[in-house]
Amino acid sequence: DQIERLAYALSITPHATASLLLETGLQHGRIVNAYVTNHCRHALDDGRLKELKEVYRVLNHGEEKISFTALISAIVENVKIAGKSAGNQLKEKLTQWLDEP
Repeated sequence: DQIERLAYALSITPHATASLLLETGLQHGRIVNAYVTNHCRHALDDGRLKELKEVYRVLNHGEEKISFTALISAIVENVKIAGKSAGNQLKEKLTQWLDEP
């Protein structure tokens, strides 16, 4: 629905709009990273967001760095469950990891 509204505003087809969004995301990773970060702020409670940031900080402690988006993508890829939102999957996986002894 949002893509259709954006397509209408841009006077192009929804297909072309999706293509434009993907191309822009690939060329400007900061935009995608900002979107994912903002989505996490709304999807996770403060405690879980703080824990996720700590996981991100620990993973980026060494020389090899990953983006926040890559971390979220890896988590979601690991816990894909049909019918569950990525936000709920992320909450469940963080709970599982953090509650392990």
